[in-house]
Amino acid sequence: MHAGHHPFSDFLYDGVYLRLNGNNGYVKSNTQLQNYRWYHIAATYDGSTIKVYINGNSDNSVSYSVPLRYGTSTNLYLGGDGQFNNKYFFGWIQGARISNVIRTSFPYGSFANILSEPSTNAGSPVVQQTGTPSLAIQSVNVTQGAGGTNTMVVVVQNQGSVTTANGFATDLYLNHQPSGPGDYTGSINSWVASPIDANQNITLTTVIPAANNLRRPSANSAPTESNQTFYVQTDSTGALANYDQTSQTITGPITVCTASPDAFEGDNSASTAKPTTTDGVAQIHNFDTPGDQDWSYYTTQKGMTYTISTGNLGPNADTVLSLYASDGTTLLASNDDYNGTPASQITWRAPASGTYYIQVTDWSQFVGGCGTTYNLSVTQGASITTTPTSGTYKQSVTVSGNTFAANESIKIYWDSPSTTPLATTTASATGTLTKNIKVPQAALGKHTLFAIDQTSHRVAIASIQIKPKASLSAVSGIAGASITLTGYGFMGYTQDVNEVLNVYWNSPTGTLLGTSTVNGLGTSGAITFTVPKVPAGTYTLYAVGQASGATVKVLFKVKPSLTVTPTSLV
Repeated sequence: MHAGHHPFSDFLYDGVYLRLNGNNGYVKSNTQLQNYRWYHIAATYDGSTIKVYINGNSDNSVSYSVPLRYGTSTNLYLGGDGQFNNKYFFGWIQGARISNVIRTSFPYGSFANILSEPSTNAGSPVVQQTGTPSLAIQSVNVTQGAGGTNTMVVVVQNQGSVTTANGFATDLYLNHQPSGPGDYTGSINSWVASPIDANQNITLTTVIPAANNLRRPSANSAPTESNQTFYVQTDSTGALANYDQTSQTITGPITVCTASPDAFEGDNSASTAKPTTTDGVAQIHNFDTPGDQDWSYYTTQKGMTYTISTGNLGPNADTVLSLYASDGTTLLASNDDYNGTPASQITWRAPASGTYYIQVTDWSQFVGGCGTTYNLSVTQGASITTTPTSGTYKQSVTVSGNTFAANESIKIYWDSPSTTPLATTTASATGTLTKNIKVPQAALGKHTLFAIDQTSHRVAIASIQIKPKASLSAVSGIAGASITLTGYGFMGYTQDVNEVLNVYWNSPTGTLLGTSTVNGLGTSGAITFTVPKVPAGTYTLYAVGQASGATVKVLFKVKPSLTVTPTSLV
């Protein structure tokens, strides 16, 4: 920068400023510029401090930690003030550079202090640097972006003992391994860097466009995938050729696989969800970028059962399936690994007719791109109901259904189709069924009945609520008699909690007659107790689950008894 003469020079040259965010933060040099001489000016901002350097020396600094504004309407001024249009630098500016590296050393800035022409007179010997620079590629990282693009980040380090003195270039090559400096065949990007000091790193970034053969597929086709091979060479022009070590300055091959979006993008929210049918026809999707969400919606009929499945997963896919209500925000059901596989499945009975939403994500938010394809299908099944909708162990329940295939064999399962069927029946000529079943041993709470057509594989489900029950070996007896009580339908073992069943006489806080641990099916062991010595009459036994609080009352009749003493006469 060369300062010239101007009538307002005292006003203009009171110092050098670096103003950020429209003068929200700035630093002013302590040095005032003099007319008719050159200066080397540098200013840096590292996110916490603004600094200005004059002729290679730190001149002033201020603390400032406000993020920089950026955008198409934000201007950058060199030699002028963005706020005051009448404030311009009057002189020459040469060799202006902007860098994304926060530099702290400007050894060549001291050259501006040379105010006279060199002479031919002999002087002091020039001190030569001892040591050599040595460039090396430290790392190359690739991050997947949208639309098949990728961001490549290259870190280059001067591993030598002195500055590189010269600037240098780093090139990125596609499908070509460079032989050394001067080989630019296949170069698709070139970074030019200023000299860097010993042990200093420089980070280089570029966006790699999508491969030419990536094509967005049709709805019935898989997304396309493409492999590209890259190499990186630093000091590609040979500015430091005398010191280069090819093993350090050239790296590769770097194989990058990119995938096109599937045919249903963008579908990253409930508001942009795409429709899917309920006939079981699969849609082919993929997670084209890390964190991708695929949303679909379908229309239901009240009481019908729907099976939502992912399948045919690519080697890198691990789906998580979620079902949302008509508002697109209320979660109704979710599944990660179905039957121990990375695929997912939800079988669900629609409580009402309407539109419901499906979200599919990968288990890892960091997975995306190649190898993440999967199929999504929704299959409408049949409908069943139970009468009554709740019951106890061994109670008879009537299962009624419709929309099955005519005259087909149907199996009814408890809680899972992988268990032994509770019953087998045959649908009528109109696809209806009626079948009585007995409630099996099951823990307290909601359970699911599955009715599956064995030929067409139509599925219907219905919920049934299990209530607790207590059974006595005898409902009456005399004082001192031995009686056994067994509990059914209490809380099973869950979340490291064991249900314990206590039996009390005539009050929930009365005499404790016996206790037993409840198993996973909600059934206690046999609790044997002795009838207390009480007057004849009807009493109430209380069976109380200690974890669930579930309570069952059972009536027991104490019969009159006669005791003769002595039992024999002489």
